[in-house]
Amino acid sequence: MSDLESATRFYSEVLRFKPIDRPDSLPDNGVWLEGYGFQIHLIEDREYRSPGLANPSLPDKKHFALTVDDIHDFRQYLIERTVTVGDLIEIGDGRQQFFFCDPADNPIEITNP
Repeated sequence: MSDLESATRFYSEVLRFKPIDRPDSLPDNGVWLEGYGFQIHLIEDREYRSPGLANPSLPDKKHFALTVDDIHDFRQYLIERTVTVGDLIEIGDGRQQFFFCDPADNPIEITNP
């Protein structure tokens, strides 16, 4: 994570993860957040830069997915916060998905139940 401050703000303000305590004994500069039933550990690395998504509608590398009840409302919520989002894709059984990237260009999938 090359910009820890921007990433922390994005995950806490936009995606609504809550900061949690991180052991002081850890050597790296980082922040831990929790939400949606799991934790994200952001570690600062000023040399790191993710290549992002070649196609914002399809993942071309590892990512995690969040399930939301109303995928249309959540997509609009991100757009209103100037997050660039990919197209909504039908994936079968009434389910849909779309992708976007965090401030370090790590891809995130949003899907509906």
